[in-house]
Amino acid sequence: MKEVLASPLFREISLLPEKRRETVLKEQGIEDFFTIHFFKKESHSQLKYRNALLLETAYEIMEVLKKGNVNFCFIKGIVFLESLYPSLEDRFLSDIDILVSEDQFEEVISLVKHNFPEADVSRGSWVGDAHKVEVQISNEYNLEITVEFHSKLFWHTDFWGTSEVVKDKGLYRPKDEDHFVYLIYHYAFQHNCQKLYWLLDILYFYQENKDQLDWGYINKKIKEIKIVRSSLFVKKILCREFGINMSQLNGQTWIPFYRKYLLEANQRSLYYLFLKFFLKDKIFKQGLFYSIKWLKYYRKE
Repeated sequence: MKEVLASPLFREISLLPEKRRETVLKEQGIEDFFTIHFFKKESHSQLKYRNALLLETAYEIMEVLKKGNVNFCFIKGIVFLESLYPSLEDRFLSDIDILVSEDQFEEVISLVKHNFPEADVSRGSWVGDAHKVEVQISNEYNLEITVEFHSKLFWHTDFWGTSEVVKDKGLYRPKDEDHFVYLIYHYAFQHNCQKLYWLLDILYFYQENKDQLDWGYINKKIKEIKIVRSSLFVKKILCREFGINMSQLNGQTWIPFYRKYLLEANQRSLYYLFLKFFLKDKIFKQGLFYSIKWLKYYRKE
């Protein structure tokens, strides 16, 4: 926590004009976190109660999937509410993400429809989200909860369709090495470092687990799924902004880093376009292919 609060990034945020600061914090998903821990003020948002309901729903879904003998685990934010963050209001959460075995995918959707009759199901239809199904569930408090089911971890490869699942306590989750690689992929490779709350997940996950992680395995898998550039860029950010030396990741990156981008993540900027291609190990096969498919899809929309 100290590394975050004392970081150049957070100091710069604190010095922004009030209206601008509020906008940045909200867009980056760290409004409550910053208010509570940096300014030492009470948050008056409903995030804590919303997250409690999301967590309750996650456990309800877990029981449904367990009874259905499904191979599954929860990924990203919902898992961290109980492990990385001291309070439910420390982590903004937009949805619940669940990885399921591809050969059980349709079975899972049927199970969800049966147990949540009011659920609204929509399927991804382009290369970036074709492996996902989004389900909208309304609970007794009329809160719309989004649950996103993934048939694989990475859009650009079939490798790791499912991960080894850890079931020792709380929500089922991937083994830590797989989860860490996925967090880096999701933040940098897939979303070009757009949200600070995703970056904080990586930082806290690293600090919590670095001594137990199998770094030989991690470095090998990062190369196999071709996210080396993204991984080393995250390594650079953590070092520059938080003084975290992730020396266990092999290598350094030449890709320039600008703090201003972390605050804005402007998708219309040239730097965003630069990262969209140069954070990919295969600039044309991964970056250009993805962009062309994206443009074709949204032109149809």
